[in-house]
Amino acid sequence: MADLIRNPSPPHQAKTDSTELKQLLQTQADDVIMDTLFSKSWLITTMNRVVQYVQKGLIQYPIASAKPIIVDLTDSSPETGVVSSPKRAKLNTENDTAVELLDCKDNGETKDSTNPIQKPSIDNSTDLTDKKGGGDTTSTAATLSDTTNSNRLVLELDAELEKEFCNLWDATVNQHVAVFFSENNLIPILIHTVCNSRYPRLNEMCMGVLANIACNTNIAEKEFSSPHIAWFSCNMLTCDDPQTLMETLRLIETCVTDESTQEVWCNVFEDQKVIDTVQFIFDSSTNTELLFSLSRLVDLLLDLWSPLLYKFSTVEMTYALFEAHSQIMHPSLETAVNIIMIIHQLSTADEGVQVLLKLHTTMVDSCSNHIMILHEELGPQLAFSDASYRAAVALLQITVDSMKIKLGTLLMEDGKDFLAVLGDIYQKNVKLYCKEEMPAKSKSPSVTKSPLINQTTENCEQLELLEKTHLLEQNI
Repeated sequence: MADLIRNPSPPHQAKTDSTELKQLLQTQADDVIMDTLFSKSWLITTMNRVVQYVQKGLIQYPIASAKPIIVDLTDSSPETGVVSSPKRAKLNTENDTAVELLDCKDNGETKDSTNPIQKPSIDNSTDLTDKKGGGDTTSTAATLSDTTNSNRLVLELDAELEKEFCNLWDATVNQHVAVFFSENNLIPILIHTVCNSRYPRLNEMCMGVLANIACNTNIAEKEFSSPHIAWFSCNMLTCDDPQTLMETLRLIETCVTDESTQEVWCNVFEDQKVIDTVQFIFDSSTNTELLFSLSRLVDLLLDLWSPLLYKFSTVEMTYALFEAHSQIMHPSLETAVNIIMIIHQLSTADEGVQVLLKLHTTMVDSCSNHIMILHEELGPQLAFSDASYRAAVALLQITVDSMKIKLGTLLMEDGKDFLAVLGDIYQKNVKLYCKEEMPAKSKSPSVTKSPLINQTTENCEQLELLEKTHLLEQNI
């Protein structure tokens, strides 16, 4: 019988090849961060490249009269020097060699920086310093003026490195990647990079990564409850790059809203030098996005931390808020709303009321313009339901009640327009909020009470607002 034709047997595979394959697969599996597709070695390599790139820039373009900064984020109080937890990673970049990341075993398009602003620097009372008994300094202070000196040479970031770091920035949205940063002491590396970088785009991305990591509530208390990180972030408010400022504000807002870190960050924000910086931005910047983010943060801070009301209740700060409001009212109604709400919060403190009365002419002008813009943009009924309308009416009522003057004497040429707007808002909302048909209003200037007083509405607050609107109308 003829031999049967069969397919040849597969080649014999050595055991060593099988072992090597298993080891390779195991190595690849170990390199993945938890349940993600992100590689540990890629992340570490990218961070190494960034640090080396910054170091190269420092060597090529040394900073005059300043050494590269050593970052030491020991959890100690700047006032007491009491250490509450072990030191985290420390980087020393004083030599010319590339910086290595030790103990690491295991967004968006670039936007134009419109209206960059120059801000005063804060002295070394707000530095990142590790002090132990007797006031001995064990690390170089990362002062605000060093961190964000506007006179430093600004350099363009390498396009390839920017793309790679952008991918890392996006990756930190993943909670497992954020935990990896925390477990491997990479947060001080980011701060070190910002302190020594001459690249605004890189600073923006580093602050963005920090803001992403801070969103992870599981590690926020561990990594962002140190006053040193809070100081560093508030110090960054003096930088002159709007996009870096935007990410810095996002980081601050994230930490302020987290109960585990809120107290530390709010306490730092009470410092007069930080408040002066905020005042400077309100007074000087016309950047819509920046003013929106800052006004939202300040409104939140005043709501969460009452001691700040007294810190913000100054003539200079209040005037800066009015200035920002007048600049931003037409380009961004949202931002104007935030600012009016901030000013209204100031009126809840006696000191704030006294300051507002000193600036009563400016206040009447801003509030009347705000109401007219709301009427124009939202319509009379929508404007009436807007919280900032209630705030503006309340501020105007303070002027009427305290100054005992007619608003018309302060409005001058705009008085007729404002009177027409108030009348329209009043008439349209009377029918909306009152159950019965309202009788015609008296045209006598001596009338100070609205016929609404004897009517009922679905909402007592709406009745009160209608009454105030009517009274304001009678005082023009």
